[in-house]
Amino acid sequence: MEADQEGGEVTLLDLVGNEDRGYEQADQKMLIEKAFQVLNEREKEILQCTYYENLSQKETGEKLGISQMHVSRLQRRALQKLRDSIRIEPTEIF
Repeated sequence: MEADQEGGEVTLLDLVGNEDRGYEQADQKMLIEKAFQVLNEREKEILQCTYYENLSQKETGEKLGISQMHVSRLQRRALQKLRDSIRIEPTEIF
């Protein structure tokens, strides 16, 4: 196509051949959004507080008016639901 600053030729493959992490991030976001559909509102709130707002379980409990122990149980249950929802069985691939 044209020469770069060092005088070397730049081909179309050089320009197009780079890996774009944006696609992978978009795929992961869509997967997470789909997986979150299995959660109830309280579970979504707890994961929002603990993972997106970086609140501790105690702080999350105070914010939501429940105990830290209850936050822990609900968080564990929510994470298990997410794991189960994104698990792909070998028969589902084909």
